[in-house]
Amino acid sequence: MFYFLFLNLAQGIFFTLNSKTEFCIGVEVKKSKELWGDYVISGEGDKNVITTLYDPKNIVEYISEKNTREGKFTIKKPAGGIHRTCFKATDGIQKTVSLEINTEEPPEDKVITEEEIEPFQINLKRALRSIESINRNLHFYQRREKVHRNLTEKTCDRVLWTAVVKLLTILSISLLQGWGVTKLLSSSQTSKI
Repeated sequence: MFYFLFLNLAQGIFFTLNSKTEFCIGVEVKKSKELWGDYVISGEGDKNVITTLYDPKNIVEYISEKNTREGKFTIKKPAGGIHRTCFKATDGIQKTVSLEINTEEPPEDKVITEEEIEPFQINLKRALRSIESINRNLHFYQRREKVHRNLTEKTCDRVLWTAVVKLLTILSISLLQGWGVTKLLSSSQTSKI
């Protein structure tokens, strides 16, 4: 089975590659730009995929090495038109492919100059002061929470013991009243007889 997809606005895509299928992604490239991409294949049998990049004239510009699950390609000054990146599964196992492709310049490491270091140091000092302040506040709130938690636990204990004492008091008063009423009734019945 053969699929073809144009990729213009998105820079990255991931898709499922079914068993023994080929999935192609087309990217339109302007003549003056550079084409670069990274891909990673995951799943069982992830090394059983052939990755090929074709130019607009269907000439192979890149082909993956055998037994690899990831790769990178860069084409300097590619021909203008639609370049196809094709992934072909050679076994019967389903895999997932993650592809990042771009027609801009690849990201480069930038060297920082002396003029850029001073504002960076100032901002770093501000950030460190803010982090220290946040750390002090966190410790303060942790201590405060501990004090309030202890106070709440003591209050709950006092309320519990007060409720137990009240319950025992009410129970003992009820028992005394019951005993008093039975004594009163028994003495009134003996006086009637």
